[in-house]
Amino acid sequence: MAIAICGCRIRGMSIAACGFVTIRRSHLLAAFLFAAFGPSAHADKAATGSKAPVVAQKKLSPTQYAEILIRDQKQLMKTLRKMEHAVVSLGGARIKEEDPVYTTAEQIGYLLAVHEVAGRTGGGPGIMKGVPAGSKKAIAAFGIKGKGGKTQGINIQLPFEQALNPVIDISDTAVEFPYRKLALYKKARGYLSFPGGYGTMDELFQFWGEKVASKSAVPLVAVDSKFWGPFFARLKRVSAEHGDLISKAEWQEITTLSDPMKIVKTMLASKAHEGIPSEAVQERNAQSLREGMKIIEEMPSSVAFVGSGGQRYAGVVASAAKAITDEQSTIRVGSTGDITDAVLSGAKDGSVYGFVRQGDPKAPQGLNVVHTTQDSTVHDVVLTSSLDGLVATPGGLHTLRTVFSVLTQIQTGKIPRVPVVLIGTHFWKPIFAMVEKIMLTETRQLIKPSDLGLFTITDDKSVAAEVFRNFKRGT
Repeated sequence: MAIAICGCRIRGMSIAACGFVTIRRSHLLAAFLFAAFGPSAHADKAATGSKAPVVAQKKLSPTQYAEILIRDQKQLMKTLRKMEHAVVSLGGARIKEEDPVYTTAEQIGYLLAVHEVAGRTGGGPGIMKGVPAGSKKAIAAFGIKGKGGKTQGINIQLPFEQALNPVIDISDTAVEFPYRKLALYKKARGYLSFPGGYGTMDELFQFWGEKVASKSAVPLVAVDSKFWGPFFARLKRVSAEHGDLISKAEWQEITTLSDPMKIVKTMLASKAHEGIPSEAVQERNAQSLREGMKIIEEMPSSVAFVGSGGQRYAGVVASAAKAITDEQSTIRVGSTGDITDAVLSGAKDGSVYGFVRQGDPKAPQGLNVVHTTQDSTVHDVVLTSSLDGLVATPGGLHTLRTVFSVLTQIQTGKIPRVPVVLIGTHFWKPIFAMVEKIMLTETRQLIKPSDLGLFTITDDKSVAAEVFRNFKRGT
């Protein structure tokens, strides 16, 4: 028998919608005890998963890196098969427990568990602990043992931070980021993106882009309107000014909410689920990855160009391409379009290589397409691995994902620092001004101030070219 809780409060959260939160009669007293006395003593018990080792990042050859990723893919997909479909929460490791959004995360985790829905996070501190901590309180209070009774975590090995938090029940640890993100995306019934830093931006833009590309009905909610509202407003404005780089249809695929009740109701209303790639698809992707990374290993040093607003900045792009290829480096592009045309107009003949997706438009004359893949993860890994730098013009979800992915890997020590040149001051400066405003506040330091120095924003041909000349020459 189920009964509705009406008008009580769970750690400051009003449950006023009769008929929404329903629990068994035997759970009712525990709910009121939690509301009155706060956290359960069970919340601090250690998880059964092992802690991720703190490791120093070693320099790997492209083919060695490929084999690590293939092992990550195989192991993580195997672990996912043991997990329930879950609501996946993304968010910053540096969110403190006294932050109001941490309390929101706990409340959401609590409500998900009450409704016997599992939650999955990246397994580290901050938001990644808040959601499962809330779930564990409900699990302990209500004796939940079946569906929703185990918290899930997909952790990452880093040279610093991030041991598995103690409120995760079932877990695995990725060595590298790409398949860790895929393991968070797959076997999901909903996605929540809390405030966070560069890594959260990387994950958000990847999930948003994958959802659009696959026409998935799995809901995506950005949690905390005070954080995401100003950022999305700024992004929507600069995107529109550059030709709707994020379309109206793409904006409809994400919702911004702050109220835990409304957020959980949105998750519960959807019956859509994201599945797991079959073993045959995994093997196909592994083979494609090996082929692509073998090509990278045999190439001279190279710089990747991404973006979809290349025509407006064609002169700057061409100048940067000329400077890079004059220094005996090659260029990688991941698509055919304006930016590729601009690169080809400035680069030396035979120095531009295409790493493209199946179904992309026909390559322009002068582009040497050396790798084609069906898989978005393989495509992004091959395009951006073992780089001497990244150039990005204004672009949509994929461009934003690539920029924040490279910045995250530099920031976390996964790759050496290389030049990241963002061409298009009217696009990138407003975005990163807002990033600074929301990520570096009196109460939140979701990135370090020095992380804002990991890139150069310019429209100046000479500046863009000189950045790469200086890097190549070690000055």
